[in-house]
Amino acid sequence: MTVQESQTIDFRSAMRRKCFLYDDGVVLSVTLRALGQLGLLTTDSGGERSLQKLLPDLTPSGFGYLRVALRSLVAQGWLREAADLDPMSVFLNWTRAGRAVADAPEAYLRVGRFLASFDDPAPASWAVPWRGELVAEYEALIGSLEIWRREFVLEAAHSPVHFEGAMIVPTVLHLQASGALADEGPVLPANRFGRAALRLLQTSGYVDADASWTGVGRELCAFATHFGMVGSYLPMFARLPELYRGELVVTTEFGVPEWHVNRELNVVASGHAHRRYYADADRIFVEIFDRTPVSSQPAFIADMGCGDGTWLARLYHLIRESTLRGRCLDTDPLLMVGIDVNEAALDCARETLREAGVPALLLAGDISDPDGVRIQLEEVGVAVEDGLHIRSFIDHNREFRGTGSTVPSGPSSGASVDSAGHALSDRAIEDDLTVHLRRWRNNIRKHGMVVLEAHSVPPQVVRRHIGSLHSIAFDAYHGYSHQLLVDHAAYTRCCREAGLESIAYLEQRYPARRPFVAISLNRLAVRPEGDPSFAAAASPERHDTWRPDDSVDLTDGEGLHRLLFDGGDIHQPRGWCAAATGVVVKDVLLEIDRRTRTATPGEVIRVMDYGAGTGLAAIELIKACRDIELEERLARVGAGFEIHLVDIPSGWFAKGYELLKGSPWTRFHSMQARDKTFRELRDVTEGRAMDIVMANMVFHLIPARAFTHVAANLAEVLAPGGRLVWSTPDLGPAAESSVLFHDPNRLARQHWMQLIAEADSFCVDGLPAAVRTAAAVAARLSEEERIQAFGRSDRRILPTANDRFAVEAALTPHFLGAMQVRSFEMSEPEFIDAVLVPSNQREYFPEVADDHLRERVLRHLLLTDVLPTLTRGPAGTGRGLNVEWTFGDFYRR
Repeated sequence: MTVQESQTIDFRSAMRRKCFLYDDGVVLSVTLRALGQLGLLTTDSGGERSLQKLLPDLTPSGFGYLRVALRSLVAQGWLREAADLDPMSVFLNWTRAGRAVADAPEAYLRVGRFLASFDDPAPASWAVPWRGELVAEYEALIGSLEIWRREFVLEAAHSPVHFEGAMIVPTVLHLQASGALADEGPVLPANRFGRAALRLLQTSGYVDADASWTGVGRELCAFATHFGMVGSYLPMFARLPELYRGELVVTTEFGVPEWHVNRELNVVASGHAHRRYYADADRIFVEIFDRTPVSSQPAFIADMGCGDGTWLARLYHLIRESTLRGRCLDTDPLLMVGIDVNEAALDCARETLREAGVPALLLAGDISDPDGVRIQLEEVGVAVEDGLHIRSFIDHNREFRGTGSTVPSGPSSGASVDSAGHALSDRAIEDDLTVHLRRWRNNIRKHGMVVLEAHSVPPQVVRRHIGSLHSIAFDAYHGYSHQLLVDHAAYTRCCREAGLESIAYLEQRYPARRPFVAISLNRLAVRPEGDPSFAAAASPERHDTWRPDDSVDLTDGEGLHRLLFDGGDIHQPRGWCAAATGVVVKDVLLEIDRRTRTATPGEVIRVMDYGAGTGLAAIELIKACRDIELEERLARVGAGFEIHLVDIPSGWFAKGYELLKGSPWTRFHSMQARDKTFRELRDVTEGRAMDIVMANMVFHLIPARAFTHVAANLAEVLAPGGRLVWSTPDLGPAAESSVLFHDPNRLARQHWMQLIAEADSFCVDGLPAAVRTAAAVAARLSEEERIQAFGRSDRRILPTANDRFAVEAALTPHFLGAMQVRSFEMSEPEFIDAVLVPSNQREYFPEVADDHLRERVLRHLLLTDVLPTLTRGPAGTGRGLNVEWTFGDFYRR
């Protein structure tokens, strides 16, 4: 990488952070302006008097919109807790930083009033020259901004950037609409506005003394369209006081003019923001439309909420140029169907697709009415279930119908309103989402749907990552405009309750390493009904070299299996491991697909699942192989496929055998000889070379001193050019905003050791009797018993996590490849379930022999001390902790 390229990346990173802070500044300024008009910027009695008492005439819709406002202040860290659904229970409990702002809000109020000037939703409004009082206030604010940059410190450290953003956002939108963002520098008019704008851009570091762009200024131009997201809602922000008073409701009815948003600006900004995610989704469509036979592929693609048709045009050209279907369009044409509720959008889509030469059908349809879509397609001779349905960022923009469902209560953290502006509970929104998705299930039962969706982020998480996400602004303007965001965990749960299963190896979450999910990409399929086993039609002839003894106790294996699959249902891998295992499966599947394309009669593609445990990776791989119809593809060329599961005999491995013995693809092998010594992998497989080895959640269990031999052994069992794909959630060092999988357990162990050491002297007040009893019993162990206990716990969980770079160094003599790091949320209940797997708790906390007593100790340590401490830190998520995973993809040299 050149110095210039490195500088560009640095400038882009700095500008992205500023963009987020600028958006925050816009929303917070207009919010404080409106709250000030209602007399709510007071710290004298806000914490003692409820919102209802502060505003005796508060209406239901006013309260609904105020909840959105207060959530923004909680996310910024200015209020302590989110608003309840009862205004009598809502209090303005300001934090120290919030008190500093509320006690001296004049600067925010001034910029809020300035932003309220941009209240025209007309498409061409941003190109209108600024004149008169607007320019005078603009000049005055720029002068004040230079003072505020010096004065606002400590508690209000973000405030100067907020004020700058409130000035920069409208400035850039006006210059962009006027065609003034030239390559070399801004083309400014020779008048008061032009001189003031130049001063603002120069003092903000975007323009040099000679009026040319600086490095970061060029990035400002690149991000200019982004400002249209928050800028398009300025007409709505200008009328927040009326919303809060209950004098006005945002109207989103079909056919009613939109006063609250500059729709053209919003569409352009949204389309620009979506391009990156469209590109990431390409691989899903290539895989689907490269399958054989072509007759099994979708007959059409239907984009619900197609906007200007950009995604449909992109996909048609992608499929035409890069897939088997594209080479067969003369005999198997592909119809692109655009559906939108907005006639203007359909007109744009019609023009986009016509110019791109894409055969298209355009329909007026609503995301909330799947039956209407089905009927319209039937009228033109198209069966709705024969197509692949796609949508981007639209399910949250459905009509709220309030239909009940059986979705269990769970985490969500939004502040949304119904069509009347009344506050909605998280439960009501999730119920509605579940039923909405169920209404679509029949339409997509054959080919599923590809979905991009945005998510709310819990405010207690947002406040720890200010400047790293768009959520303060994004969640606010969605909440005010009756859009129904839920957080990612709730979205996933609602999909499952609706009978839809995310294909894990295709899932992507954004961002990849932060303790929150703002956007997700999924391919959803209708979950199969009936027995979720892998039993063959006829009992397969087994080719195992190991089988569990009939007397093996499967309790421990069942405990691990339920940690990995919700309720033990293999169609529902639990969130903490589903997507991470999907990363491994994706790479393995790509290699299987590559080899299948060149397979010859009699050839067998062999995969080893190294450290298979209860078979999580093998189960997910088999599901993925079924999804790509691997069995049929291999049968056409007379080739075969085998999955060799290898592990130490245990209750875990025995459970894996029970789950997978019905699959004709699986073979089970013990990596231990009868004398408990480890066998070479070539001996385990009886000399058969493997094409692929996958090691899912294994390498963190191997002591560093043994890994050099393990790496050589893996290379030996792989055929030349064979592929090693692996994952582990417990290789260090972890980033600041994440933890390793076993960090909570290590911390719990430290606290347990401290309790034992102080068993005779610590203050027992507040400790449960069971914990005191267990510590006292452990303290009486002999020195030899303590040494044995330490040995057991250290074997179960390494006292210090292996280093990922040491693992890479051990692999390098035998393999070429690369590692990547991503993170996934693990909830508090999932952490508890992990440590309570019977063998985990017995081996890691061996000082307590009684199972019931040990479980009570572990629950106390984790729930009252360890997890609360960690979740309050930078790795805390809405439900638990952000766990860092390391992934490797290597080829044998």
